This record gives sequence, structure tokens and C-alpha cells, in this order.
Amino acid sequence: MFEFDYTAKTADDEEVQGRISAQDEAVARASLETRGWTVIALSRVQDSGRPSPPARLSRAEVDELTQTVSDVCSNDHQVIEGFRAAALETSHVRLAQTFHAFADQLEAGKSLTQLLEEQSLPAHLLGLVKSAARTGKLGFALTELLEGQRATRELKRAVTLDLAYPVVVACLATLVFTFMGLYVVPIFREMFLEFGMTLPWNTLVLLWLSAVLVKGFVIIAPPLFVLLMIFRVMAGDSLWGRVVQSVPFVGVIWKWSAIVDFSRTCGVLLRYDVPLSEAILLTSDSVEDVRMQQMARQLVQALASGESLRDSFRRRWYMPPSFVPFIAWGETANSLGESFEALADMYEERVRVRSALLRTMVPPLVFVAVLLVVGWVAFSLFLPLLSLISSLGF
Repeated sequence: MFEFDYTAKTADDEEVQGRISAQDEAVARASLETRGWTVIALSRVQDSGRPSPPARLSRAEVDELTQTVSDVCSNDHQVIEGFRAAALETSHVRLAQTFHAFADQLEAGKSLTQLLEEQSLPAHLLGLVKSAARTGKLGFALTELLEGQRATRELKRAVTLDLAYPVVVACLATLVFTFMGLYVVPIFREMFLEFGMTLPWNTLVLLWLSAVLVKGFVIIAPPLFVLLMIFRVMAGDSLWGRVVQSVPFVGVIWKWSAIVDFSRTCGVLLRYDVPLSEAILLTSDSVEDVRMQQMARQLVQALASGESLRDSFRRRWYMPPSFVPFIAWGETANSLGESFEALADMYEERVRVRSALLRTMVPPLVFVAVLLVVGWVAFSLFLPLLSLISSLGF
């Protein structure tokens, strides 16, 4: 990442200056133009030999900044005092400096909107700030956006926790069975050979699994893991996302979560009068799913060519067919923001239902499978011993 000093003009023809981090000059210029600014000058900052502080705020800092601005905007008469109080309360040093600077510059006559546009905030947040400021509902807009993003993160966290338990249990069971195959079963094999016993078929199968599959797993598993990591790096986010979303039962949960993220953010932007193409493009920068980002850019291109949004979604196989009726209703009723939020609510409920089903069904199934395997191993090992004891007359 490099840093670039810029001079630009906002949509209100105000000249602003600042510094932005980007991979190269083209990306920096595109990022500034996404804010609706006209770039006057852009130059890369020469490396002074000292590490410069990151220009982009962390997610936690962006959330706290958004929440503080929302709270302060709810009381128009105490804006400056609100920022000074927030500077004393925050635990982030950079935010404390930012809030103090906000208070000083507001006293000097600058607008809050201009101050926010000068920050290194995510593109979708800046787009919402510019549009919501024109409606006089900046505080409400930021609150809705922040609550939606927090709800989406909480949803993803809940899904991850639901998946973690059965995965951990399955991994522990695999380790236990591998240990038994390497160290326990061989002891019984030697015992059986010493007595020259005729073994039943299930014991023979167990001995074969211990000799071939378990040892083969120990030998093959590390290289396979390394190859998987290499594939993850070489494949890129798009192909890896396609692989993850193709996993039965689980992949669709991740896909629906990405749809919730996209629909909720886009809905908030549209309801506060961000133009449709700009709202979709800004939303693509805020979602983590790479395939959703690619689809959003394709939508913007289709809209630029004169295609309707419903037809664009109809031709995008990545989106479920249920998307089209909602979008058609939104276009007809001039309520696309509400239709996107309705889609977010619907798919969030689907994610929660599927996740609850996963949480309810998978742990008992894993537990039963572990019990069956343990019971079969114990039965296969001790059945010949019982036969031996019986033949000895005990």
C-alpha cells in the first residue's frame, strides 16, 4: 500500500485536501471519484524511511465513529460539546484526536459533512453521508446502517459458532480413532497372532483399517493439508468462495448471508436517496463475498446499458429466483429500498432457520456416529478374546 496526497473538488464545488492509502495511483483516483469528487492533483508520498500511521480506520474505529456521529446529530444544539465528550470517553487514541479536530473545525465554521468526507471512511459510508446530509437525516441514516451491519456480523458469528461445535467434535473423534488405530489395535493384533486365533470378519476389517487406512491417513493428511492451503492461495477468493458455497447444506448458508449483507446495505443507501447505480457500486465495496462484488459490478454495467434491474437480476444465475418478484415490485412502486430490506429480512430468516436446523441435527448425529464407531471397535476387539476365554474353559 502507498499513500497519496490529493487535492479535489466535492460535488458542492468545495476544494478539499488530504491523504489516501491505495495500491497504486489508479486505485487512489478511482476511490476519490467514487466519493463524487473531481481530482485536481494526486501525488504519491515519498517514503521517508519511517512507517506512517495507517490512513484507514479499523472496523471498530469506523463503527465507533459512526455511532458517535449518529448520537451527536440527534442533538443539533450540542454537536461541538458532544464531540469533545466523545473524545474523552473513547479508548482509541486516533478517534480522540479526530473528535477533538471535529470540534475545533466545527467551531471554525466547517460543516460536519465536509469533515466526514475528509476522513478515510469506507466508500459506502461516505456515499450515505453525502446523500443523507441533503435530507437532514444524517443521524438516522448512520444509525440504520450501523445497526444493519452489526446484525449481519452477529448473524455470521452465530452461523460460525453453529458450525464450530460439530466440526470440533468430528476432529477430536478423528484424533481418538487415529490414536487407537496406531497404538491400541496393534497390541490386540500381536495378541491374536501369538494365540493363532481364527478371527471374525469384523475384526479382520478393523485390523486392515488400522494397518492401511489409519497409517495412510497419518502419512497423507499433512501433504493434503499443505496442498489445500496452496490451492486456497492460488485459486483466489472467487474460486474459493465457489468451492465453499458448493458444500452441501452449509454452502447455501454462506451464500444467503452474503445476500443479507448486500440487500441490507443497498436498501439503506437507496432509502436515503443514493442513486441506484451508485448504491449498488458502493454496496459492492462493503460486502466481503467476492462473487457478490463481481455480480454488483455486472449489474451496474447492465443498468448503464439501459437494462432494468429486474431483468439484470433475472439473468444473474448467482441470485436466487425469489429476488426477481421483490425487485419488480420495488421498481413498480418506486420502493426499491424497501424491497431490498424485505429481501434482507427474508434471507436472514432463512439463514437462522437453516442454522438452527444444523445446530439441532448435526451434534446428535455426530455423537451417535462416534458411539457406533467406538462400539464397533470395542466389539471387534473383544469378541475374539471372549471366544478365546470360552475355549480355555474359563
